This record gives sequence, structure tokens and C-alpha cells, in this order.
Amino acid sequence: MNTKQFKIIWITWLVLAFLTTSILTFIDIAIHAPEVPTKLQNGAQLKWQVWRPFATTDTQFEMSYQRGANDDLRLNILGDKEKGIVGEPVIINLTVNGNTCTYQQNDVTGWNRRVFRQLEPMQPSCKLPEQSGSNEWTAHITQVSPKLQGETAHLGMISPAGTLKHRSDNSYGTMAEILFWGELIWLPFFLFMSIPLWLDSINRLAKRFDWERKIQKHYQKIMWNLRHKW
Repeated sequence: MNTKQFKIIWITWLVLAFLTTSILTFIDIAIHAPEVPTKLQNGAQLKWQVWRPFATTDTQFEMSYQRGANDDLRLNILGDKEKGIVGEPVIINLTVNGNTCTYQQNDVTGWNRRVFRQLEPMQPSCKLPEQSGSNEWTAHITQVSPKLQGETAHLGMISPAGTLKHRSDNSYGTMAEILFWGELIWLPFFLFMSIPLWLDSINRLAKRFDWERKIQKHYQKIMWNLRHKW
């Protein structure tokens, strides 16, 4: 491979690296759904900001709680529909772009390391769509059950792309699939195919600066000192 061909390959690699990084970063920002920690107490207020390339039709939320002792799910407090246990109430006003809806927490909807309760609007017709561009969110906790007062929880947005198991049937769902397969297959493949290029570059640099000869000379000098001075 001559120098001209080598430069063309390097330029092509840099262009592909730039496009790959830009596309995956753009998608990651576009579908980002933050999780905001909060202390549950009446009057607590949270603010955060997200950016969307396209307008959405509605936004969903959930709140996650710590498990109890011995990994107890605390269903007696957070709610268990199967056993008819009603969860302790938490009421939150959510506002974005001048629109406000009042949400209440339902019973437990799932768990992993934490326990999750979905938020539903108290007026079913109330929706909070996000606009294209920047969206300023505000959450105002208006009512907390005494049994949950002062507890630290996390208010989480559901991404407009949906979840890994349930992708939204929209542009965000498509973008999430591109991000998933891009990180799972394309990115490792691209990095793997870059190894010969990097090895060739290192070899060319070694020849250019004659590092091998310098290292050998330095080694011979050390060996001479070891034999004659020590």
C-alpha cells in the first residue's frame, strides 16, 4: 500500500467514524428520558430540560422506590392489585411548555432492583406533548402520604421511543432500533475492522522514527553498562 492509498483509507475511516459517532450521539440525545431524584414531601419542586427533534403526542412517567429490608417489594405500602391493596397516594402536578396535568400514582407495575409505580393523569383527557426543540419540565409534588413522607424516590420519564420490550410505533421507536443495533453490531464491527489500519499506522510510525533501531541501541547500551560498570 503506497502513501496515497494509505491517506485515502485514513480519510474514509475518519469520515465513517465521524458519521457513526454523530448519528448515534444524535439519537441518544433525541430519545433521552431523564430520571430525577426527589424527596417526597409536600411542596417539593423539580425542574429539568430535554430536547426533541420532533413533536410528541403525550409523555408518560413512572416513579421508582427503594426495596425494603431483605429485598421486600413493600407492596403493602406501594400497592398490590392482585391482593386488592391500594397504594399510598402521591399527587404530582407536571408542567411543560405552559401545559399542566395532575398525576396520581397507581399500584406497583413492575420491579427489578427498584419498585416502580406508573403515573396516570387524574383527568384522562389531559396530555403533555413535547414540542420540537427544547422542553422545560417542572414537577410540583402537592400531596404525599404520611407513610411515604420524606422518602427518596426517582421520577422517571418514559422515552418517546418506548422501552426495549415495547417500542413506540413512531420515528422515535425507529431511531431507538437504529441505536440498539448500531451499538450492538455496527460499532463493534467498525472497531474490529479498524485494527489492521491502526496496526499499519503504528508500523509506519515505527519505521519513520526508526524506533526499533533506537530501542535496540538503548538496550545494547544498558547491557554494556551491566557488564562493565556493575
